[in-house]
Amino acid sequence: MQENKQDNWLLRNLQEIRNTIFPEDANDTVFKKTGKRIGWSMFLMLVLCAAIGVLTAASFAH
Repeated sequence: MQENKQDNWLLRNLQEIRNTIFPEDANDTVFKKTGKRIGWSMFLMLVLCAAIGVLTAASFAH
């Protein structure tokens, strides 16, 4: 993995997660690439909703 000093910690980790779950392949069809992009977006929304849910639950538990 080639490290770029300009990227911050969050962007580097998000890129590594994306390459692990949805690896890019030059032989992918347009539909497969689109499906991977949609899947990545849905994954990020799911993680964001889970984080908001945990924060909400923690605020009520306080």
